[in-house]
Parts: sequence; C-alpha cells; structure tokens
Amino acid sequence: MLGVVFKEFRVTFFVLSIHLVLFGYERGSKFMMGNNSGKASYLESYQDNTYLTFFYMKSINQVVYYYTMISTGIQIADPNYYLIDKWIK
Repeated sequence: MLGVVFKEFRVTFFVLSIHLVLFGYERGSKFMMGNNSGKASYLESYQDNTYLTFFYMKSINQVVYYYTMISTGIQIADPNYYLIDKWIK
C-alpha cells in the first residue's frame, strides 16, 4: 500500500523533500550565524550572499510547495481515492 501512495504522490514527496532540505539549511545557517557572533549577526546574515541565495531559493520553492500541497489536497478529495480497487490490486 505504501508503494501505491508513493507512486500516486511522487511529485508531492519530491517537492516536500526539497522544501525540508532548503528550510533546514536556511534556518540552520541563520542559527549558526547567531550563535557565533551574538544578536548583531542575525542582522548581518542578510548581507551574506550564501545565506541570501538559499533564502531566495527557499522562498521560490515555497510557492511551488504550497501549490503542490493544495493540488494534492484537491486530488485526495476526489471520491476515486476512496474506492477499494485503487488500493488493492
């Protein structure tokens, strides 16, 4: 049954994994910058080009992520997903 779920929502899991990686790196790098230098470093992190690159990549990916999650929710609302023939082969 998990194979059917992964097959049906392949794009959803792919976008989710990219989102989690970018989110983790962006938040982790901001946390590490704050721990190294104190409060002023949080403001200086927006001047770091590496941080800004991942921040913008994450922001662009969030649009794709939310679109994918909304379209997945609409797909799940379809009555065909609740027929037994789809899940048991």
